[in-house]
Formats: sequence, C-alpha cells, structure tokens
Amino acid sequence: MLDSEKTLHIRCGSDIKQGLEKAGFVGSFLEFSDPLCQGPVLDTVEDEFLYARADFIKEAFGGDTDRALKQLKSQYDALNDLDKYEEIILWFEHDTYDQLILAKLLSAFTGRELPPVHLILISDYDVEPRFIGLGQLSPENLKSVWEQRKQVRTQQFEYGNRVWQAVIQPKPDAVEALIAEDESVIPEMRNALKRHLQQLPDKMRLLSLTEELSLKILQKEASSVGTVFRKLMLEEEPLPYLGDMMFWYEFQSLIAGGLLEETEPAKDWPAKRFKLSEKGEKLLEEGAEAAGWTIPLERWVGGIKITAESTLYYRRDA
Repeated sequence: MLDSEKTLHIRCGSDIKQGLEKAGFVGSFLEFSDPLCQGPVLDTVEDEFLYARADFIKEAFGGDTDRALKQLKSQYDALNDLDKYEEIILWFEHDTYDQLILAKLLSAFTGRELPPVHLILISDYDVEPRFIGLGQLSPENLKSVWEQRKQVRTQQFEYGNRVWQAVIQPKPDAVEALIAEDESVIPEMRNALKRHLQQLPDKMRLLSLTEELSLKILQKEASSVGTVFRKLMLEEEPLPYLGDMMFWYEFQSLIAGGLLEETEPAKDWPAKRFKLSEKGEKLLEEGAEAAGWTIPLERWVGGIKITAESTLYYRRDA
C-alpha cells in the first residue's frame, strides 16, 4: 500500500493529481498554487496579504478579485485544518515557483503540532527534452519518486521560515545573506533564491533575466509568443519556473515599453508574432539610458517593489 485515506498530498498545482490516482494513491489532495514568485508578497497580516495576492492574480491572469480571493482563502484555510490527517506529503521540484511556495508552507508549519510531514523534492529526472517539473512524470515514475520521500525535521521547518521571512522583506539583503551561507539546509531552495534575485533589473538595461532572455530570443528572429516561451523554457532559462500565463504577464511589459513590434496580430496571445523594435535593439546593445527605456509597469520580486521611479536594487547574477 502506497499511502492511506488519512494521507494529505500537497502540491503547488494539479499537474500530478490524476497521475497519483492512476498510480494507486488514495489520500486527499490539496492544490496550493498561489504564484508567490510573481506579484506583491508582503510582510503584513493575512487578510491584507491575501487581498493583495488576489488583486494581483486578477490583474495578471484575468477573472475578478473576489473569485481569486475565495480560491486563495480556501487554500490557506486548508493549512489550518490538518489534524484529521496522519501523514502530510509535500511534492515539489527545484524551481523558484515551487521553492517559494515550499518556504511559505514550511513557515506556516513551523512550531505547530502536526502529523509527520514528508518531503519529495526532485531536481532532475530522465525525461525528454528536459526535466521541468513533476507533471512530466508517469504514474510509475511518481511511485518511484515516492520512495525518495524524507521526513521534514525541525531544522528544515526553521530554515523554510527564515527563507520566507527574507523573501517578504522590501530589500534583498536577507535573501542575499541566506544565499551566502556556506551550507544550505535545502540546497534546492538556495539555488531558487539565486534565480529569484535575477528577476531584479540589471544595472545596464533595467531588465529582469526573463525579459533579457526573451528579447535575445527575438533578436535572432521574429517569433510567436508561444515559440518564445518554448525556447525560453527548453533552451535558455537556467531554472525553468514560469507557466504560460505567468510568462505572458512578464512579456506584456516588453510590449508596453515599446521594445517589441507586433508583426502578426492574433486572437490568442500564443499566436501573436513580434519582432524586436529599434528601441529594443538599442536597449540590448547600448543600455537603458541610450534607448530611453524606463520600467513601464510596476512589478514585484517578493517584497521588493520595482517601478521606474524607484529602482533601488539590482540583479544578482552570481
């Protein structure tokens, strides 16, 4: 028997839910999928935190704030109703999307009386063309990685809490201090934090790493947004973590700032085709000042707010 009906499986999405069922797992499933790698992640009380998250989700991905807030509250409230389970399994991989959610969960669990919590944390698997996430795995693969689960100990809960408290700060110092530590309790989280800070603007072009890599793909040839996304995830991104709608949210800043020219309109955004504009070319070659480029849309890297008027912190590329 793999698990029991009193097991709770927590995953930052629904991508493995069907696979777990087909593999023979019988426990309950909780999707905790607040995309904490985008939008404001504030050091505030839960009601204000959730409203800010819901407002961002509405703005970035559509829908309305009330619906997003209801969905978020159901996920967060479920974390306070764990006594009925005998075991909790956290299914995560190594990227920034997963690791920030994992940090949030470990922080929420720190110091609480809970049933045993086990962690499945995968950084690689033999799948083609490239391992990106657990959703690529077959039911048999999921049964195999199940054997690698390890119980979460006090040190890991406390480390997750430290990471979360660092991420919600309005400057990157605490995250940089965690990265600089000689040994990490969760090495995958340390690597994800490095990638997290690469979403800060660089000094020369004021671009996040996602924006820079996307522009460089289009510098080679005009492409559809869907093609840029695939090339980014499969070839260019050092630590793939964005879903398609999350990427489209990032991409729209490049359009708003005049760095791209649409060459083929389309009803659905993945089919829209773009090429680099003269301004985009100048930005890549000569930098933001020469191109007259300022950050067009407000965005957040954890608790750090980034606007054209307040670029105080810059990207860590190490």
